[in-house]
Amino acid sequence: MRTIGDAERTGLVAEYHQRGFGYVRAMFDDDELAPLAASLVDGSAPGAFAVTDSLGGKQELSVWLDLADDLIGIIPRLEPIVALAEAVVGGPVYHWHSKLSWKRPRATSLWDWHQDYAFWKENGIDRPDMCTIAIAVGPVTEANGCMRLVPESHRLGALPVVEVGESQGTDPAAVDEALAAHPAELCELDPGDFVVFHSNTLHSSGPNLSEVPRTMLMMSYNAVANAPTAALHPGYELDDLAVLPADALASGWTEVFGATAFVDPAAEGLDQGYDTE
Repeated sequence: MRTIGDAERTGLVAEYHQRGFGYVRAMFDDDELAPLAASLVDGSAPGAFAVTDSLGGKQELSVWLDLADDLIGIIPRLEPIVALAEAVVGGPVYHWHSKLSWKRPRATSLWDWHQDYAFWKENGIDRPDMCTIAIAVGPVTEANGCMRLVPESHRLGALPVVEVGESQGTDPAAVDEALAAHPAELCELDPGDFVVFHSNTLHSSGPNLSEVPRTMLMMSYNAVANAPTAALHPGYELDDLAVLPADALASGWTEVFGATAFVDPAAEGLDQGYDTE
């Protein structure tokens, strides 16, 4: 992986605060993410579950809170990644959670419009001093269901969460108002690119209309100074983040999934009001 220089980081921080998100291109080489891509069977990962969307579709993902010494536990701890999270949040961070979010070829499921903080604040989080870094494991395009981001929507604060069809999400009236001010931007990424976005940035994604799976590794961070007062799970409580040098990506792991403990949202009370299976 490459490093992010001071000038690039300064520009990213400015873009993040102005627009609510910013892009980093060609951060990872193809061979660095290839073991993860190769370990997915039909786009599926261990610990997989599905969230019901507004149309009754099943959007698939895997989530983990604690970071093991396997590949998916190494990547969220890499110094260039953590340093960027700290730069945009404005102080030390710790790992909130990570997830693999994928869409199989021709999958009709989608993610409805939402803000992450609207759900995360249920842990007693006072401020949206949280970000997500979403890495493209493979190509991410409009055709295979890339994210859509609403510029400057992070300035709107936490918008109401309501029932939307068979699911829940941001109040459609609030979404329409945000889109009228700032049309959504397609978040298309090449493998190894990533986007960093604010926890109040409105985002969604459509179905996969292609024969190419869409896989993203999404790592979320919370400011140390913003630790929860009523964490819904011990994994969300403040914990030291053991940061690793960039070269750990090449030499610091032996298994892709290894010892990672995946979340069972229904059993652990982390379904956040969604229907899951």
